[in-house]
Amino acid sequence: MKYGLIFDVDGTILDSFDAIYYSLDNVLKRYGVLDFSREELRSLMDYMSFMEIIRFLMEKYNVDSESMAELSSQYVNYFIESIKTIMHPFPGIIDLIHDLSFHFTMGIISYNPTFILQEQVRHFSLDRYFKFIRGYEEIDGKKRNGINEFSRLYDIDKGKIAFIGDQPKDIIEAKAAGVISIAVSYGISRIDLLEKESPDYIARDPQHLKSIINEIFHYD
Repeated sequence: MKYGLIFDVDGTILDSFDAIYYSLDNVLKRYGVLDFSREELRSLMDYMSFMEIIRFLMEKYNVDSESMAELSSQYVNYFIESIKTIMHPFPGIIDLIHDLSFHFTMGIISYNPTFILQEQVRHFSLDRYFKFIRGYEEIDGKKRNGINEFSRLYDIDKGKIAFIGDQPKDIIEAKAAGVISIAVSYGISRIDLLEKESPDYIARDPQHLKSIINEIFHYD
């Protein structure tokens, strides 16, 4: 019997919040914004994709639309630099993914633009474990589209697929696609916001995540 696991990346596999904040803060400072806080970024990331955050910040801080391409390009440069200098996997998550790869068909779905996601995958050698990798453009901005494609492509019933993410929007998308939803509380979003979306399970750390996956699928 086939089972599938689909992971979000930022805040689930990779501890990338500092990298995202560093990149956006440096770009916004170029446009005279000196009070962009970590708390503001965290609240935006709960329900917005990367492109939605960029558009929101441009409007809030009166950055003209003609500057959007330049702002996005500057962000990308900072972010790609930070993949190598700031970003790192959460402790224990790569070992868990390695173990799971022997038992599950596995995928990654991210709201990051595809070329940024590919850089993360390459730098952290995630393609050793994941057969299915989709970024923002490839899912038309909705993770449910990627989940549906994964189910069709590998002929896995949705009742045998779990989506794992760290933000309320991940739980919303998993439920919309009709798969098992597992939230992780060690990532970016607060646990009360995750609980509000009623995920099927909440994992407090990678070891707890392993126990939950085993409870669901009895693979170990």
